[in-house]
Amino acid sequence: MLRFSFDQLQAFVAVAEQGSFSKAARVLKKDRSTIHQQVGNLEIDLGLELFDRSGKFPVMTDVAQPIFRHAMLVIRQAEQLQSVSESLFNQQEPGVDYLS
Repeated sequence: MLRFSFDQLQAFVAVAEQGSFSKAARVLKKDRSTIHQQVGNLEIDLGLELFDRSGKFPVMTDVAQPIFRHAMLVIRQAEQLQSVSESLFNQQEPGVDYLS
């Protein structure tokens, strides 16, 4: 069983990409406290500190780098799964690259 959720991964990636919890919240259309909680829970679930929060903006830690790369892959694959599912639902042929 996974120790973390897809929403936690999305929040983590959004904060890393946007450089702040507030900007990530706007992108994900959630409130800042929810994003902060999801990232904090991900850190607890993984047992790793993903962001240095000592400055004005959160900065990814060294241990967060490989987590970020893998989280991006999971999100990309989930988006591909959604696309294939929608194509099949609409009785369309899915794209050739859906398994790559």
